[in-house]
Amino acid sequence: MYPAADAVDMDHTAHPPANTVLNDAEWCGGPPPRRRSTTVCLNDYDGTVPGQIPDPAWNGDERTTLTGFLEDQRSTLAWKCQGLSDAQLKTPSVPPSSLTLLGLVRHMAEVERSWFRRRLSAEPIGRIWCTEAQPDADFDSVADADVAEAFSRWGEECRIARSILKELDSLDVTFSTPDYLEMSARCMVNHMIEEYSRHNGHADLIRERIDGKTGDFPSSEEYVPLPGQG
Repeated sequence: MYPAADAVDMDHTAHPPANTVLNDAEWCGGPPPRRRSTTVCLNDYDGTVPGQIPDPAWNGDERTTLTGFLEDQRSTLAWKCQGLSDAQLKTPSVPPSSLTLLGLVRHMAEVERSWFRRRLSAEPIGRIWCTEAQPDADFDSVADADVAEAFSRWGEECRIARSILKELDSLDVTFSTPDYLEMSARCMVNHMIEEYSRHNGHADLIRERIDGKTGDFPSSEEYVPLPGQG
C-alpha cells in the first residue's frame, strides 16, 4: 500500500536520487509485490526483491509492455477470486450493485472473446452467454451458473487471445466493425487494460465486503496462475 499522504512529503523531494536502489521497508512501506525486480522502488508495483525475473513491462518494447500490463490485470482478477466458495463468488456484496466476482469473470471471458476473436480476428463465432434478448447475461445470470465452467471459459479465451496477440504482425494492424469503423490493435490492447482495470476496482470492493481481504498484490507466498496458463 502507498504511504499515507500525511506521513510522506508527496512533492519531488520525497523521491530518491536517480539510480538509488531501496528496499521495500525503506521506500514502499508495504509487502513485496507480485512482480519483482532489482530496480528503483518508487511504489509497490516496482518493489526491490531480488530473485525473480523482472517484469518485462518495465523495460520492454511496446508490445511487451502492453502485454505485461494486460497479463498483470488478468492475474489480479484471478487473485481477487482465489480461495472463495461458489456461493461467495456469486454474492453481490456491495448493494445496491448486483455485481459479483463470478459475473466479472464471465464478463471478461466475453470481452476477451469479443475483442480478440470476433473483432480483431473476424472469427464467425457468437458470444458465450449473452444474447440479443439478454445482453447482460454474463453479469445477470450467475445464480445458477456453473462456476468451474465460467473459469474454464475465461481461461480458454485468455489463452486464445494471448496466442492471437503473439502472432500478430504489428500493433498497427487495424480492423473494422459496424460499431468501430477503424481501430488499431494497439488501441484495442490499451482498451483491454482499461477494461480489466475498471472491473478490478469493482473486484476490490466486492472481495473486501465478502471476507475482508484487501490489497493490490498477492503476498510472496501466494501462487496465482495466469488465466489459461494453469
